[in-house]
Amino acid sequence: MRPDRINELTRAYEESFAERGNITPGDPLEFHLYHLARYWSRLVGFCRHDPSSAESLVESDLGACVQLGSEFANAQIDPNCSIYKQWRKCWGGRRLFCTTGR
Repeated sequence: MRPDRINELTRAYEESFAERGNITPGDPLEFHLYHLARYWSRLVGFCRHDPSSAESLVESDLGACVQLGSEFANAQIDPNCSIYKQWRKCWGGRRLFCTTGR
């Protein structure tokens, strides 16, 4: 994905986070996990619908949103949190974008 597109998606996600209201969770971790679950389920659904296009879907804006949500959630999970070990096992420290993790 082009760096300018990554920057654009990151800015849009950060704006969504900053302007969150009564529709999405107010807690930062819950906000990121909420959006991550929505993006992930859509990505999986589209990939199941058309398995031949899975790679292009992962490389699309939707795949970028999954990665972006993951990075923001990763920055919010405290090592003392009950899900920390499971998250780290799943996450594995992978980073594709540079996010601030706010």
